[in-house]
Amino acid sequence: MPVRSSGTPDIRSVINSKQRKTFSKGRAGMASSREGELFTTMEGGRAYINYKKHGRLWKTPMSFDGNVYVDKNLYVEGTLRINNKTQFNNPVQIGNAATNQQLNINGTAITATPAELNKLDGVTATTAELNLIDGVTATTAELNIMDGVTQTTAQLNYVSTALVSGGIKDGATLGDGIENQMIFSDQTLAGGSAGNTPSASTIWTETSTSYVLKAALQYYHQRENKSLICRPLLRSTDTASCKIAAYNMSAGVGAADNDGGSAVGSDEGTTTSGTFTPVKVDVDVTGLTDDTLYRIEVSLKTSAGTSYMTGLNITGFGS
Repeated sequence: MPVRSSGTPDIRSVINSKQRKTFSKGRAGMASSREGELFTTMEGGRAYINYKKHGRLWKTPMSFDGNVYVDKNLYVEGTLRINNKTQFNNPVQIGNAATNQQLNINGTAITATPAELNKLDGVTATTAELNLIDGVTATTAELNIMDGVTQTTAQLNYVSTALVSGGIKDGATLGDGIENQMIFSDQTLAGGSAGNTPSASTIWTETSTSYVLKAALQYYHQRENKSLICRPLLRSTDTASCKIAAYNMSAGVGAADNDGGSAVGSDEGTTTSGTFTPVKVDVDVTGLTDDTLYRIEVSLKTSAGTSYMTGLNITGFGS
């Protein structure tokens, strides 16, 4: 377009003026664009500003709704700040192994490899459960020592009770927590004459549905004893139950009996077997006073019909 100055056309403006495109459909091409042209295009439903200069076609996307579309790569020299959620529709690569770049969260570099992170796949443990191993210094070989161990915590503690950092506790012996001591056993003896033979072992019977005392003995408690173990043989036409209980001794001079109070330790076992079957009855005596005499009572009952008991024996474990 001619430009006039004082009524005379400006020849330089006329020479440098170019035919300008204002809008075109489709992608702009280098050959179809003239040097210095500034125009818009519509490509795939998106608008772009195009500018050809120095043999290059510069293009910037325009937006009518605030969204910006990038056709190829986006390079950010400064800090990329995202104040809302981010959605990735394709695989995301973070870091560059060739330049040792790493993912960094709040100033802390994430050094775990993908293979290491994938080890957590499928883990359902809670934070509290994972923290259970915090502080564990045992080696694999040390942990494997426990493989196959079936002892309970209480049984393992029987041994540790007799030990101190310097070795065996004062007054204890190497066998403390390991050996057993027979306290009572139902037995029969033959007479002293030639040809005498022992009678059959006792078989106790009971039809009461409440416990009935069948045997009683005195037990002198020592600190090494941790439990009284009994395995009587029981059978029943319904359900047979055996109870062993420890009581404080009566203070009366004329009677070696319990003091009438509650048991200081007890346990019971049951069976519905119709043939004699060993039943586990273990009394914890760790709460008893050392060097003190107690009364042990063995009782039998049935739920219905008749119950039978024989083979009664009591062993002190840990002495």
